[in-house]
Amino acid sequence: MKKLLLAFCLIILLNGCSSYKALKHFEKNDAFTQASMYSKKADILVNNDVQTIFYASYMNKIDEGFNDKYHNFVIGIYSLKEDISDFSLSLNKNSYDKIKMLEQNSPEYQMVSLKNAWAKYYYISFKKTEHVSKLNLILRNVNYKEGVISFLN
Repeated sequence: MKKLLLAFCLIILLNGCSSYKALKHFEKNDAFTQASMYSKKADILVNNDVQTIFYASYMNKIDEGFNDKYHNFVIGIYSLKEDISDFSLSLNKNSYDKIKMLEQNSPEYQMVSLKNAWAKYYYISFKKTEHVSKLNLILRNVNYKEGVISFLN
């Protein structure tokens, strides 16, 4: 009985000295934390099946270096059958000014928190026209519904 009580006390003592901080093993920088807050995903469904997965990160809010005369996004598209040329992309009904396909070693891609190894990623810029409080990024295919991702400006 004394041995059982001693073992129990030892377990409680050792357990009390351990750390319970779940995220102590993850060391991410501030940009990654910001990227997590300003990254979103939308699915485009056809007959209740996911046809396209659409990711977007609002770069202007992630890092001040991206905050210029454009609304800058890194978007990722994974589709079973289509390429980006099969979609139209708009921001509050305006089309984009610049588009660049990203490689996995590019700095913009590295800042994105939502990643899919099979998706293609693009850096896309829309000219800022007027101050709006809500940015609606819309990916549309003529054959399907649209995917909408909203950010507060």
